Amino acid sequence: MSRTKRFISKFVKTKWLNISQIKNGALSIKDVGAKLLIPKAKKAPIKLKPIDLKIAQEKVSLYKVLSLIFLILGIGVVSYAISYIDEISFITFLSILCLSLPFYSLAFRYSFWSFQIQHNKLGCNIKTWLKSFGFNR
Repeated sequence: MSRTKRFISKFVKTKWLNISQIKNGALSIKDVGAKLLIPKAKKAPIKLKPIDLKIAQEKVSLYKVLSLIFLILGIGVVSYAISYIDEISFITFLSILCLSLPFYSLAFRYSFWSFQIQHNKLGCNIKTWLKSFGFNR
C-alpha cells in the first residue's frame, strides 16, 4: 500500500462502503420518491354516525376558537417581525417570520377540522375547503 493510501485510510474509513449497500441506498431512495410522487387512489369521504356527529359538533366551537387564537398569534408574530424591517436586520426579520408558520399551520388545521365536521365530510380535500371561502378554482 502506498504512503498516500495509508495516510488517507487513517482519516477516512471506507470499509462500510460497498456495491450492495450503495444499491440498497439507491433502492430505498427510489421507494421513498415513488411513495411521495405517485398519487394514491382517491378514497370516498367518511360519513359520521349520528352519535359520533353529536360528539364532534360539540368540538366545532372549540376548534373555531383555537383556529382564531392561532391566527391572531400568527398575525402578532408577523407584526413583530415587521418591526425589525426598520432596524435593517433582514435575517432577524426572516427568522421571526418563520416562527409564525406553526401558528398558521395550526390555525389551518383547526379550521379544516371544523369545516369537515360541520359538513359531515371527513376526508374531504383542501379544494372543497377553499370553495367554502369563495375560491372557485
